[in-house]
Amino acid sequence: MGKLRQTALILGEGPTEFYYFKSLCDEFKRITIRPDSPKHTNLKELEAKIEEGISLGYNHIFCIIDMDTKEKEPERSQYQRLKTKYGIPINKPKKGIYCEIEFFETHRCTELFFLYYFRYTSRPYESQDALLKDLNQSVEYRKTTDFFRKCKGLHSFLREMEDIS
Repeated sequence: MGKLRQTALILGEGPTEFYYFKSLCDEFKRITIRPDSPKHTNLKELEAKIEEGISLGYNHIFCIIDMDTKEKEPERSQYQRLKTKYGIPINKPKKGIYCEIEFFETHRCTELFFLYYFRYTSRPYESQDALLKDLNQSVEYRKTTDFFRKCKGLHSFLREMEDIS
């Protein structure tokens, strides 16, 4: 009989999240990041990716959700329905499927996490501009595809900059 293994799928929704988690693949070889290219997905696409992950046998699916696109209707209620639908684990023992789906909501917090690489702050940020200004005092960070590609792995870049400061 085959050996059971724990598997996880990270579904990143926004470009910042995609580039950060994708850069973790350099250090953690067993991580799978989808989609393979960064973009803001719609909820139907996200649900299809969740269903695909379940059918492929992943035990855990982590959905990193960019909440700035979920502030208004109808996105907000559609997202709440999706969270409710996957709020309990998918358990189909006859098919050998057991999967827990977790949603992690980001709203300016991805860049706040980056700021924590360099210093602690308890400052509340009402806008991403103020947060990015503080982050740029510690490291040159740009929320652009060019920056993400040129830094050769966002996680490694942040760790290197942390060591320098």
